[in-house]
Parts: sequence; C-alpha cells; structure tokens
Amino acid sequence: MISAVLNISVYKSLSQLISQLHGLVERVQRQAPIEEIDLHIAAVRSTLTAVQETIDTGLTGVGSLSQHLGWLRRGYQRNKPNEYKSDLNDLQGQDLAEVIHAVDSWAQTLLDRRLRDAIHRSWQSRQYENAVRDSFICLEEALRAAGQIDHSVGLSGDRLVSAVFSSDGPYMKSFPSDGFMGNLTTGERTGLQHLVRGALLLFRNATSHRSIQHSANEAENIIQLVNLCLRFLPPKAD
Repeated sequence: MISAVLNISVYKSLSQLISQLHGLVERVQRQAPIEEIDLHIAAVRSTLTAVQETIDTGLTGVGSLSQHLGWLRRGYQRNKPNEYKSDLNDLQGQDLAEVIHAVDSWAQTLLDRRLRDAIHRSWQSRQYENAVRDSFICLEEALRAAGQIDHSVGLSGDRLVSAVFSSDGPYMKSFPSDGFMGNLTTGERTGLQHLVRGALLLFRNATSHRSIQHSANEAENIIQLVNLCLRFLPPKAD
C-alpha cells in the first residue's frame, strides 16, 4: 500500500492519520461521549492538514474526508446511527484510499527514476546500508553515461569524477543550461564537481570499506544527496 520511496515524515503522518481514523471509528462504534468524538475528529483534521502541507499540493480525498467527518459528527450528535453509517464506511474506505494514493503518487516524484529503481528492493527490505550503497552505484552509472565512459575502462569514484568533469569531455562541452538552477557559471560548475566528488569520497567510500548500520533517517539524508547530484546529470533515455 505504502510506497518504498522515501519521505519518512509524510509517511509517519499518514500512518498517524490511519491510526486516528481507526480510533475514531472504534469510539463511534462503542458510543463514546460526543466530547471524545470531537477530540478525535479534531486530531484527524490536524494530521490531514499536516499531510497536505507536506506534499504542498491538492490531495484527492481531502474534501470528501472532511465532509464525511462533518456529517459523521452531525449524525452522531443527533444519535442517529443510520445517518452516519455510510460516512463511517466512506472514511475507512474510499476517502482514506484516495489520500494514500495521492501521497504515494506524490512520493514517486521525489526521487530520480534511476535512483528509485536502484534502491527499491533494499529500501523495501529495510536494508538501509545496502540502499545507500545501491544509490552510489546508480550515481556512478549516471556519471559514466554523462561522460560517455565505458564501464570496461574501470574508472570509479574520484577518478571517474575527474574524467566526467574534464573541460574537454562531452558532459562539460554540452552542459545543460536549462537545469533547475539555470545556466551555471564556471565557479558553480566547479562547485558541482566538488559536491559529487565529496559525496563519493565520503559516503560511497565509507560504505564500500566497512559496514555502517544506517538508520532510515540517516540513509534518507544520504540518498537525497545522491538524488541532488543526479538532478544535474542527463536523465536516462526512455
């Protein structure tokens, strides 16, 4: 149900939303006082707002979920279960499913497709050290493609970066001017080279030389750095 693609904070909020909705339904079913129902409805609305603000876009299902919360509260206050029974079903069914789908769809856009495919299996199995290692394999493959460097040449890490960022190489000669930071100056291109080199020398080398038990948060931070580096490299051809 929940994508393995990264964004831990929004998925924590989504998990909280699911738990809160189930808690609300359970309290409605056991006829808790209206004051308790109001508290749980407020909590659901607050978490829903947090999810919506995180993904910074319209969430399909938010309007209907909020509407059904209001109808549920009105019917519950009037003590008419037949009026809010369908609202309970919609909240747990279509409304929640639409919110989950919207969050998953948004999450798919966070990572470069190459990186998403590279780390999917490791991340899914919570092998975060492997996910970090896989992310740098992906970055090096993207660097080779950008620099038109055959894998058989045997370049990796620092030497690979030097070759790709060579002033007479194909990548620098045709450096894109329409990236998300526009046309980079010579100094900014040097900064990009240092960024990629530093990421490889620090995180890729450390993961290659010894076992590092990364937490999910630590792995996410490193993988997002790789994702940033990939944003400057030509996308994989379809």
